Amino acid sequence: MHHGQRRTTQQQNGQEAKKRHVSTQDVHLGPPHGTDHICRATRKSQTLLSPRAWLALSPVTRFFDCMTPIHEDEHLLVLEKPSGLLSVPGRGPDKQDCLSKRVQAIYPEALIVHRLDQDTSGLLLMARGIEAQRRLNRLFETRQVKKRYVAVVAGHPAQTQAAQAPDEEGWRTIDGPILLDWDRRPIHIIHPDGKASRSRWRALQTGESATLVELEPVTGRTHQLRVHMQSVGHPMLGDSLYAPPDIKALSPRLMLQAQELAFPHPFTDLWMDFKITTPWSASVPYLPS
Repeated sequence: MHHGQRRTTQQQNGQEAKKRHVSTQDVHLGPPHGTDHICRATRKSQTLLSPRAWLALSPVTRFFDCMTPIHEDEHLLVLEKPSGLLSVPGRGPDKQDCLSKRVQAIYPEALIVHRLDQDTSGLLLMARGIEAQRRLNRLFETRQVKKRYVAVVAGHPAQTQAAQAPDEEGWRTIDGPILLDWDRRPIHIIHPDGKASRSRWRALQTGESATLVELEPVTGRTHQLRVHMQSVGHPMLGDSLYAPPDIKALSPRLMLQAQELAFPHPFTDLWMDFKITTPWSASVPYLPS
């Protein structure tokens, strides 16, 4: 299956450090070969499928596909989680299938470091062993992990939020404390008693009734990007929790993807930068057919 390119650059900070860029396409699929083969395939010869086509495949085929790391070394794994799959087990026997368990069936030492919402797709990092988990957790706690997402939202936020001037790169900020609405859980709301939360966003493409945006969570609250975009009047297409029925119906899935993940390697300090391409549009059809 096609991965994009890896390129190495040099940073000058007293020492030279390598920066690795790994680019992949939106969804990757290959035939369900044996477990060992599919988990270590280079993917270069695999077939590119749209999200709709991917969802139409058998559960067995999808199971093996999301087990193929985008990056693998002795300390960590970078994986691409599909929409609809839990990151970790939920409550109840019907919520035990998840990315972490599938990965641990092949990499028993793999440990969770962060999560993506069930309906969100994209890049997810796992540690290989307790010490790697401890070091990666520290990177998240000290905000040394850079995450960027793409989403398609209803309306034109650049117009409704024009009172807030963007910075030189086009970014605007949403600040809003987020609180779990206990009576309607798992829904979260903006509330003065919530945890301080900040997101950055900028428009990438504008359509007739929707906008493709890039998002950067400065903090890491549950459902943060979804809640913040809804709070300014621009819920994400396909969002079953935060979008009204007519906006939810515009997409068969939540249109939110973790597109980029960058961090210093926890053991070598080499800068790791992973990015996947998201071929979505602000115009109908929002997903590739």
